[in-house]
Amino acid sequence: MHGFVRFALASALALSSAVIAAACGGNSSVSVDPTGNGVGGVCRDGCPTGRTCDPVFGCVECVLDSACPAAKPRCVQGACSVCAGNGDCPAAAPACYPADHVCHAACTSNAACGVSTTPKCDTASGQCEQCASDADCTAITGRPFCDPTTRLCRGCLADSQCGLAAPKCHVSDGTCVQCLISANCPTATPICGSDLRCRAGCTTNGQCTVPGKSFCGSGGECVQCLASTDCGGVTPVCGGGQCVQCAADANCGGVTPYCRGTVCVQCKNDNNCPAATPKCNNGLCAIK
Repeated sequence: MHGFVRFALASALALSSAVIAAACGGNSSVSVDPTGNGVGGVCRDGCPTGRTCDPVFGCVECVLDSACPAAKPRCVQGACSVCAGNGDCPAAAPACYPADHVCHAACTSNAACGVSTTPKCDTASGQCEQCASDADCTAITGRPFCDPTTRLCRGCLADSQCGLAAPKCHVSDGTCVQCLISANCPTATPICGSDLRCRAGCTTNGQCTVPGKSFCGSGGECVQCLASTDCGGVTPVCGGGQCVQCAADANCGGVTPYCRGTVCVQCKNDNNCPAATPKCNNGLCAIK
């Protein structure tokens, strides 16, 4: 029965990962409306290139094994790992410990696991673990549930184990929180902040009425621009929601080819200056 439950859970996680991969579009840059799945909360303002938005675990390096390198070929809870189970391990180190998903020598007793966060030996699998069931977590304050994937005691494993004040389970660290993504938040406080609490903020451009800040940014704040097409004149580039002169050297040219902060300058350091004026002084090449 114990093996069947683990198999069922693994199957469910694999299916969930496939759905998430389709919804998030694979490993790519994410930047979408603040009320959309994955924005705010665990995914902040979107994930950088190479990370995928998982609405449970946040910006992760994988949702499927195919995204992982040969050295860590298995995707476990959004992280590329050496193993997902004992079947991935060699005979010399046949036990995949669930807490770190690395192959170890098989334990034969609790003494082999030592004094650590995983002091119990599951002699059937040879794996050191903190718990095999919720009964092993009763003495750990605030963490009464045994996570069947990591076999660590957690504060929650599902939303049903959380209360009204913090109704969402942040599975990656086993804590109950107010929100994971902005879609979890009510109309009055529609933005899920980085502290995983709902807060006030805009969700549409129409809510931004302050002159010079007419666009609703991905973090729920009214900003001057969302893209460089919203800018012009001497500040043609959108950087951090503000129209600026430059955000990178590629935005500059002529006698001021370097971007320092948000301003095009003649130099950023002495190496950028010619022999006749070798010193870079506040963005200008000078004699000294």
